[in-house]
Amino acid sequence: MGKEFQKAVILVTGYYGSGKTSFALSLAERLVKEGRPPAIVDLDVVNPYFRTFDYREQLQAEGIRVEAPVYAGTNLDIPALPPSIDGLIERATESSPVILDLGGDDAGAAVLGRYKAGLLAAWKRDELAVLHLVNFRRALTPDAQSAVEEAAAIGAACGFMPTAVINSTNLGPETTGSTLLDSLDEAEALGRQLGVPVEATVMEPAVWQGLTPEEQTQIPGAFLLTRRVKLPWE
Repeated sequence: MGKEFQKAVILVTGYYGSGKTSFALSLAERLVKEGRPPAIVDLDVVNPYFRTFDYREQLQAEGIRVEAPVYAGTNLDIPALPPSIDGLIERATESSPVILDLGGDDAGAAVLGRYKAGLLAAWKRDELAVLHLVNFRRALTPDAQSAVEEAAAIGAACGFMPTAVINSTNLGPETTGSTLLDSLDEAEALGRQLGVPVEATVMEPAVWQGLTPEEQTQIPGAFLLTRRVKLPWE
């Protein structure tokens, strides 16, 4: 994986529908396989659906610590953030990282203000990655320019601009290799405008297997998901 995945603290940002939770869960699993068992923090205090906390038992069985708002998973799910998260951020290292899965849009990102001191310290040590996911098949981000505006709004809210772009373009179960190939130019344009690399292109294994060897060479940083998040009708 790219150098941004080697950082001690990894923020996962992006709008709703960009695939943040699926990516964060798969990244945690990959870090375990690399011998770098992470903690994962569910900081989505806006959207109660498709959240990291829902998979805590599976994750903990794999050696991944899970932290979340105090009332996550109950009908009192409010932004009550445990102080233990401060300690996770302060103690995070390359060999024992922490992944912060933020809520969608700038409102969801604003919660990071609670942990600004620890995050700034990690930033100054060059140990903070801000991985911004974008799905160019969403109505609100059909192209690089709209995605730049999205990233700027989230960056302003959380206090940290992206250090890398993660191309997570998809159409759910309708995603094909063409879906990804058609998104590559916009992803590169987004990276250029933000001044950061496209660190990975996210997809399910079946999509990758459907690409020809020549097409696979065109995909920067192919990142295959372990799918856990399922839609209600599946």
